Amino acid sequence: MTLVEKPARQHNGTYVSWDSLGLLPSRLRTWQSVAIERPCSKVLLVDDTGRVLLFSGIDRTKPDAPPIWFAVGGTLEPGETPREAAIRETREETGLVIVDPGPVAFSRRFSWDFEGQDYDQEEWFFLVRTPRFDRWWSIEELRATTEKVFPEDLPDELEHLLAD
Repeated sequence: MTLVEKPARQHNGTYVSWDSLGLLPSRLRTWQSVAIERPCSKVLLVDDTGRVLLFSGIDRTKPDAPPIWFAVGGTLEPGETPREAAIRETREETGLVIVDPGPVAFSRRFSWDFEGQDYDQEEWFFLVRTPRFDRWWSIEELRATTEKVFPEDLPDELEHLLAD
């Protein structure tokens, strides 16, 4: 849970706390938990055998917690619809270009925390059937691609690392 002091008044266009102005004794400070609203689109990419593509991630503030697996997707950008975000996030995270994610399959709303920040998250899930695709690259494919791959010298680094 993240605790922040409630803003007291505007000073030069910025909200500041009474305490930072030296106007409030510390025993009278009030604190509240602030959860960031996070509207998200998630895409369930399912192949012809019914397998779903999931990513794995960790919370660096919880080193003993196991990795979490989650669907493709992320936060809506300002003015973006869930459908538009589903298309963008799929392209950004997988390289797969979808034109129409179809209707919302289901949605959910929940609270969670990640790296010390609380979130109030609403998610819209889309189901997209796609042939299985593979994002594993050989050194030769890395050298030949015209796509951007980081770090730029990855083929050389891998060649060196794998030579042993």
